[in-house]
Amino acid sequence: MRSFRKIICRIAVLCIFAVAVNEAGRYLYESVENPVVYARKDLEETKGTVETLLLGSSLIHWGLDPAVISEELDTVCMNLGTDVQPLGGSYFLLKDQIQNNPVKRVFLGMGVAGMVSNTNTLTGRRLAILDRMLSPAVKLEYLIQEGEFKDLEQVLLYPTRVENILNFDLIKSNILYRQSEEFQQGISPESARWQNEGMGFQSNDQVYDGNYTTEKMVRNGLWSRKNIRPEAVEYLTQMAELCHENGIEFNIIIFPHSYEYASMQGDLADMDVYFEEFCSNLGIGLFDYNYTAYEGIYDILPTEYYWDKKHLNKTGAARIAQLLCSEYKEKSES
Repeated sequence: MRSFRKIICRIAVLCIFAVAVNEAGRYLYESVENPVVYARKDLEETKGTVETLLLGSSLIHWGLDPAVISEELDTVCMNLGTDVQPLGGSYFLLKDQIQNNPVKRVFLGMGVAGMVSNTNTLTGRRLAILDRMLSPAVKLEYLIQEGEFKDLEQVLLYPTRVENILNFDLIKSNILYRQSEEFQQGISPESARWQNEGMGFQSNDQVYDGNYTTEKMVRNGLWSRKNIRPEAVEYLTQMAELCHENGIEFNIIIFPHSYEYASMQGDLADMDVYFEEFCSNLGIGLFDYNYTAYEGIYDILPTEYYWDKKHLNKTGAARIAQLLCSEYKEKSES
């Protein structure tokens, strides 16, 4: 019995040590330009109040303004998009949020890459999801099902993420900005590529100049039904079932891209038909803004509403949020 107590005490000491090292490491080395710094703060401060959830890749993260949705739908909306978010990550973020908030509706951003490409390949993508989770049990489940040992190591000990552990200039800049009034108000520094707008949303004010190259198209994937990954279908189905079990409305949004990019993504008209059938079978709401499905989308979202060939800028993010809310309310009333 005494030996058992010693083991428990040692485990407790190790856990306390890991938490202390993790928190100290984050404070010293986690850049105040990192969007997750502000997203975590938003999640903690609004815990127990979030009703509307935005999930998906950078199309959502930078391209759908939760403030507009909160106002238009009279709700508390959180944007939990992340760069190239794997569908498995979306599923576990949803599961985590259901345990911590009274979620009523979910909007999941989808596109070609999410259906045909394996986006769960980089540690950083998984860590961006783990850092936004509130429930240790869901984090552990995600690590076991989708992660690698390196993920666990970097979740428990943040300094193992740091490439230059003796970067004193980074430490100095982080500490100084963390003492500033701007940081206390949730404002990211001017040097950040994207500006924090609150509730997980990061904006970009740039305007797309129309320049476009095709070199990344193969890597991003092209739409074809033969290219659909079974894992993508499985996770979408699981998300629909999880929402149904918890009385949550589940909706898919297909984002527009600049015409130069969208027209080279394969047979998008067929993707429109596929999602119409898929969503109808599972009782999922669908808001499809592909140019092949939504006539006049480039009148509503012209080139100057994008910051590159794929992503909407701050103005575009507000405009598509208004469009989404208008159509959502029309469907709800019909």
